Amino acid sequence: MKNRRDDFHASSGTITAFLLLGKASELAAAGRLEEAAQQVMAHLRKYPEEPQGLAKIGEIAMLLGALGQAEHFLRRAIAAGRHGRDVRRQLASVLNQQDRLDEADALFASLQQEQDEPALLGDAGAYLRQARSQ
Repeated sequence: MKNRRDDFHASSGTITAFLLLGKASELAAAGRLEEAAQQVMAHLRKYPEEPQGLAKIGEIAMLLGALGQAEHFLRRAIAAGRHGRDVRRQLASVLNQQDRLDEADALFASLQQEQDEPALLGDAGAYLRQARSQ
């Protein structure tokens, strides 16, 4: 039979793991991307398919220029239930940086359609249009 103390330790493990994501965000914002990635990986060792951690490591990989890894983790985050606009926008940006313009354009267009937000395409949309015309 579990007691309250066991529940506390189980929940404090969860809190600690999610604190790692907060720390990772702070480190990434300070430009300490390698350290941020280490924090997220520690989180993902405990929760391998947790969508927020997958999205965060995808974002950090993108910032480090590891576009293939960024795409992999962002797609896993989306498949695991993290399909908010921010994650899909990051995926579209990764696809754009990989010169996969058709995929990026389709994703940007679907994001724009969801919530008629013309500013969403902004520079990325202009870049796509310019790249297509060359």
